[in-house]
Amino acid sequence: MVTAYNEAFFGRGASPVKPAVEDFLTTKVLKGLVPAETKAVDDAGLQYIGTVTIQPERVTIDGNTATFLGCRDGSKAFLVKKGQSSPGVGSSPVGTLDLTVGLVRQDGRWLIDDPRGEDAPSC
Repeated sequence: MVTAYNEAFFGRGASPVKPAVEDFLTTKVLKGLVPAETKAVDDAGLQYIGTVTIQPERVTIDGNTATFLGCRDGSKAFLVKKGQSSPGVGSSPVGTLDLTVGLVRQDGRWLIDDPRGEDAPSC
């Protein structure tokens, strides 16, 4: 689930964020993430390029909740102006995060309910 979400989020190109990620998130997370990402990226004329990978470390499941621990390596990905295929002036790296992601099971599927990350030097 976390890997699929990551691929949808960063692999959407110039497409809007909501249709790319809404099947992976609880309503609570969707309501917070979509407006912020739309303003910061979509409305600002930006897009992601490059590869962002997830390196899982541990998943703990307790009934209808789970916690994913891992690392998101965005060292080969950038936020660039729409239409650019390589980083240039004004581009910014996605960066690397240590992830702690809370998930809940709703309607027979897992959804991201509490995504958190802290900057990390590498995975």
